[in-house]
Formats: sequence, structure tokens, C-alpha cells
Amino acid sequence: MHQQAIGFHMYADDNLDSYPVYPDWGELGGTTGTMTLHDAFKLTADKRPLNKYVPALQTFHCPSDKGDSLWKSTFPKGTRSCYDAWGNSYLTVWAVETLRVKHVTGNSMAAKGTPDATPMKTSEIARGPSNKLIQGDWPWWADRDKNDPWSQWHNYKGQYRFNVIYGDGHTAYFQFPKQAYQWNYTGPKPDPNFTWW
Repeated sequence: MHQQAIGFHMYADDNLDSYPVYPDWGELGGTTGTMTLHDAFKLTADKRPLNKYVPALQTFHCPSDKGDSLWKSTFPKGTRSCYDAWGNSYLTVWAVETLRVKHVTGNSMAAKGTPDATPMKTSEIARGPSNKLIQGDWPWWADRDKNDPWSQWHNYKGQYRFNVIYGDGHTAYFQFPKQAYQWNYTGPKPDPNFTWW
């Protein structure tokens, strides 16, 4: 994930300080998966924006990737990981705000100039880079089943934790407090002065 963090900064350096935009959740980097749940998830490796800066596609494959409990029933037979399904084991905060996290990357299919289409700039992230969440393991959102082994990629003493990238490039083994999962797509607005944003 640290290599991806470097890739984010290199991308922004080449793109007027802006983070990437792309059509759907799992398409930032990696390769084409086998999942047909969303046609947009079929974006090929040469079209995924971070691949130019992180060309070793296995960088987008977490060795502990166990899949996604939210879409367990729709995984193609024999597919056991998010990397197999979507070509990426990680989800950036894309186009929407959830868990009090301001979205980082934008939706290229949204109307230009709308919040969903507009990615963050590194200059905005600089307001609180050490607590700005950028990306985490695929099932880090609130709508995953916390008790399903598919969601427990890095289970540590029963704690629901995930590896995440922060705005300053460091990675950490992060755990949202329980009340954050009640917010999901509601709750307080992201705030750089909060514990995370």
C-alpha cells in the first residue's frame, strides 16, 4: 500500500494537483477481474489510472484478500478474492462520503463539476494529511458483515481492523470505533480536525 501511496502523489504531480477520476469503485489500479456485477468493473489494466505510476499489478493484490462478504452470493465459482473478482484488493474513498471520510477520487461518469466527479487535490489533503484516510482493504466500509470470515482479512483478537493509506503516505492498521459504522453514508461531515476525515 505504501507503493500505491507514492503512486497517488506522482499522479497528482502530473495532473494539476488532483487525484484520479475513474468510472467505478474498483478501477483505480490493478487488472480486469472476473466479476460481472458491474460492467464498469471490467476496466482493463491499461485504462486504470494508477497503473502508470504503480505498474507492478500485484501491488494491488493483498495477500490476505478473502473476498467481499457484501457480494458473496454473486462471486463467480472458484473466485475467492476481490483481486480475482475485480482486479483490486483495495478501495479508495471514491465519489461519495461515508464513515465521516471525505471522498478522495472522483467519478468520471458523473456530471462535470459535481461533487461526485471532483477529486481532492493534494493541497486540500495538506490541511490534515496525517489523519486523512485515502484507501483501505476492500471490505472496510460499514455495509460489510463484520462477523463473516470474508470480512476478517486481518483479524486481530476479534478486532475489525484494516490496513489503510493516509494522506501523508503512511500506512496503518486502522479500526473505526463502533459508532462510525452507524453513520455509513450519513452522520457528521468530514472534518480535518477530527481523528480521521
